[in-house]
Amino acid sequence: MVIYSGFAEDVGLLPEDLFKRGLADWWLPNPASFAAGVASLWSAMDTGGSFVTGKLKHFNGGLFADHGEALPLDREQLELLQQAA
Repeated sequence: MVIYSGFAEDVGLLPEDLFKRGLADWWLPNPASFAAGVASLWSAMDTGGSFVTGKLKHFNGGLFADHGEALPLDREQLELLQQAA
């Protein structure tokens, strides 16, 4: 789902650079916050609910309906994810 989050940003389903800003501004400075933060993003994507930047579009199809728990990533892993994004 992390990869899809980047894709959703690239095709305009998420606000511009939301995922990239999250990596740079929130999760890289505090890697321990990544799992809960990205799970909150996925929950907002599932419901069309509010996230830090405002209300997100509802993602149909059930992909985010049972997103489970996000894996915790360390700083090095987050840096790799940022490069990919």
